[in-house]
Amino acid sequence: MTGNFPEARRAMYQILGCAAGLGLVVGLVLLSLMRRPEVALGFWAGSLLGMANFRIMAQEVFKAATIPQGRVRGYAAGRYFLRYGALILALVLLLTKTGLDPLATICGLLTVQAGVYIWKFALARKGELS
Repeated sequence: MTGNFPEARRAMYQILGCAAGLGLVVGLVLLSLMRRPEVALGFWAGSLLGMANFRIMAQEVFKAATIPQGRVRGYAAGRYFLRYGALILALVLLLTKTGLDPLATICGLLTVQAGVYIWKFALARKGELS
C-alpha cells in the first residue's frame, strides 16, 4: 500500500498552523503581561518542541503505512522510543542549561493539543466535520 495521504497531510499542516498561531499569540500575551522574557521564551521553546514532535510523529505514521505489516510494530516501537528520548533530552537540556521558565516550557508543549481542538472547532463551524 502506497500513497501520499493528501488529506492527512493537509490536516497535519492545518493543525500545526493552529498551534503556531496559538503559540505566538499566547507567547506575546505572556511577554506583555508578565514582563519576564524567560516565561515567553520558555513557552515558545515548548511550543516549538511540541510542534516538531508532532511533525515527526506524523511523518512516522505516513511511513509506517507503507511498510509491510509484519515489520510495522517494531518500526513504530523503535521510532517511539527515539522520538520521546530526543524530546526528553531536549527538554532536560533546555531546562538545565538556560534560564527558561520550566512551567511555561512544559505548558508550551500542550499547544499542539490545543491546536487540534481549535482545528476541530474551525471545521465544525464550517460544516466540514460530521
